[in-house]
Amino acid sequence: MLQVKIFSRSTEEDLELDINEFLETVSMVNVTDIKYSVAAISHEALPLALYSALITYKKYTNDDK
Repeated sequence: MLQVKIFSRSTEEDLELDINEFLETVSMVNVTDIKYSVAAISHEALPLALYSALITYKKYTNDDK
């Protein structure tokens, strides 16, 4: 079964750390796709960026071949 995990952070470095931590904690996973986006936003007249990623993956069980 395909599953998704969504990440969103205010810095590229934090996004990268979150993704790597997630990948370290899951076992028997086949990543099928990664979508990445950056959005420019404004908060109280300050320009900010929002970095996001969506990972599509299949988590295998011991019954899968």
